Amino acid sequence: MLLGLMSLLETVEPRMLLATLVLMLQCALILYWARQRALGKGRAHLLLVIGAAISLVGLGMRVVAVLAGTAQEMRYDTSNLKQTVSVAIGTVTVMMYSIGLVLMAKERSESRLQHLAGHDVLTGTGNRRAILERFERELEQARVAQYSLAVAMIDIDHFKRINDVHGHLAGDEVLCHCVRQLQQRLREGDSLGRYGGEEFLLLLPRTEGEGALAALNGLREAMAKNPARFAGLEIELCFSVGLWCGVPGEGDTPARLIAQADAALYLAKAGGRNAVRLAA
Repeated sequence: MLLGLMSLLETVEPRMLLATLVLMLQCALILYWARQRALGKGRAHLLLVIGAAISLVGLGMRVVAVLAGTAQEMRYDTSNLKQTVSVAIGTVTVMMYSIGLVLMAKERSESRLQHLAGHDVLTGTGNRRAILERFERELEQARVAQYSLAVAMIDIDHFKRINDVHGHLAGDEVLCHCVRQLQQRLREGDSLGRYGGEEFLLLLPRTEGEGALAALNGLREAMAKNPARFAGLEIELCFSVGLWCGVPGEGDTPARLIAQADAALYLAKAGGRNAVRLAA
């Protein structure tokens, strides 16, 4: 805009038209990016969108005035109704832009904090709090709709040995690798969360016992075929699974079902590891 105005310094209509078109382009970009960057539940982008739309109306008035040959009426040193409306629109939109950008920054900060509160910092999957909250919802839905829910406790075998032999950074990479491998093979409605240490809690809604066993054995076999890589080394992995599956009753709680899945996990480990055991 600066170079254009300098080259048209001795004119009125071309200079005003150039400045107005550049500002209209900026408003169009604000409209586009505000919609692209909008958060799901945020409302700050609406202020930016409304402000840009109002600004386009005011700038459109200036374009019409230039094209109609009445550019002199829109000069900033002229006082008339059109100029007053145009300046008022500009003032309002600047305020809306300022407030909208501040609110958008606030919404983004809150969104990041909410994400951190519900996700494991290392692996990026749900943390213990998040997966237990999801468990509560899934359990209630399964109880009301009377469908089968599969609850799996997954534990990486010999994880302490991996830490001792390769170091804790390698152990961190193993955890991340396991999460990636599992998430690639889960359905959209399944839920995975880090329960603690090398243990993960997996929820498979609307899944019968045979289907759950087949799915988890498939995950276990896929994990064995895809070792983790760290510092040029391949680290072979396997995990054990304790599984509870059924239609939840009135007395079933997350703690009770996790305890049964955990007991089945203990049997899988006692039986030699790298196995899936179904709770009684």
